[in-house]
Amino acid sequence: MFLASSRDIQENIVRLMARHGVDEPIAIAVAFWGKGAEALLPADRRFRLICNLSMGGTNPAVIETLLARPGIDVRHLPDLHAKVVLTASGAVVSSANFSANGLGLDGGAGWQEAGMLIPADDPEFVKAYGWFEQLWRMAQPITETTLAEAAKQWHSEEHRLTMDSVAALEASSAPDELEEEMLFAAGPMKKDHKLREAAGWVAQAYNTMLGRPLEPSDYFIPRYAAYVIWTMAGKSMWTAIEDKPIFSTPADVLDRAKATGKDNPRLTTELVDWIARMDAAPPAVRYWAQQSMERNP
Repeated sequence: MFLASSRDIQENIVRLMARHGVDEPIAIAVAFWGKGAEALLPADRRFRLICNLSMGGTNPAVIETLLARPGIDVRHLPDLHAKVVLTASGAVVSSANFSANGLGLDGGAGWQEAGMLIPADDPEFVKAYGWFEQLWRMAQPITETTLAEAAKQWHSEEHRLTMDSVAALEASSAPDELEEEMLFAAGPMKKDHKLREAAGWVAQAYNTMLGRPLEPSDYFIPRYAAYVIWTMAGKSMWTAIEDKPIFSTPADVLDRAKATGKDNPRLTTELVDWIARMDAAPPAVRYWAQQSMERNP
């Protein structure tokens, strides 16, 4: 199946990871990783990751974070440029890095990304897994020296110029480009639910923030965060709450959060702040999350 945008790519990666079992590791060969990309990886899954730390395109702090997480094995390959995610039910092969100018820049505000979804019963899927295993054997362990050299590359003048260009591109993203699909799951509201489901990546961001698998009661917080960011942009969103059928302001959302648990407003605000600092978040979402934190610190 053809994936025509970074949003399509990210949604299919999230879906494949959610279907993958907890015992066998997910295999990812993606060259460049930016801040916040670790939020794409569910805390209750295992991973084998290959990145490229030699070209200055990977934030070494992200790799250090991943190395510290249990169940994640990370290696690097100096000439890696591929972007491939392999799970038990399928693979995504795309042009998008796990970075601000890859999965993070959505729609017309950044790079035009594309990819392919390969189902597990396709003969090409077997070839893809064989390719990954070959690269895994070639890839090198990551040492303190490797990370130190990567940090020099990351903070070099040339890299800062590149990041300035990306920042300018992000700044050109108009606030009115915020779209429902960036924050909310597709489809009708689930039976007996009072709020719309948050997009999968929002829940995964909360998963990463907490550093543990989400319990059923935890899913309220990603929903509240999605509504806060949405209403911060001056938009309204319907609910199934009898006395509050529409949320129009962040205050509406946080009042509801407080009514359902004394810690919920704090946790919601912490998640919004987390999203505001995620390079991997869609820029329009990140913009309004940042606005929320600036106006309501």
